[in-house]
Amino acid sequence: MQALVRLLVGAACWIGITLFAALTVCLFWSVTIRYFAIFGGSLPWVEEFARFTFIWMAFLGAIVALDRGQHIAIDLLAKSLPGPVQRVLAASVNAVVLVFLAVYTVKGAELVRLTTDQLSPQLSLPMSVIHSAIPVSGAVMFLQILSAFGQRQNVSRAVPLE
Repeated sequence: MQALVRLLVGAACWIGITLFAALTVCLFWSVTIRYFAIFGGSLPWVEEFARFTFIWMAFLGAIVALDRGQHIAIDLLAKSLPGPVQRVLAASVNAVVLVFLAVYTVKGAELVRLTTDQLSPQLSLPMSVIHSAIPVSGAVMFLQILSAFGQRQNVSRAVPLE
């Protein structure tokens, strides 16, 4: 499972980088067109593209941040506890996170199903494509936490299991 998680995190990282590059080029193009008043001075679809790209980048970034242990964690109390208690606390935190991610993924999938018939105004993309960032990120982060349980390490690195 660790190899699958590595592959998914790597894919999330590279897709996020690609989306960031596309966003940068698109916004630069839009600003240039607006500044020089080409094509009537604006491209109405660019704002929607930027919003959707940013949404996907944020959810993919959550996957990468979890892998790198860069999510916000308050560990002052946990670090002051003895080692065995820290391990129990870490396992408990990961269990709660797993439950949250399971609900998050299921509800995100429901949102995707509900928005399959809706189209975005400018790009005419199905809104389910945009909303699918939620269950995709939830499922990958769920696998990351499960993989960490299997390796006896804490993905969040706030409270080490070892």
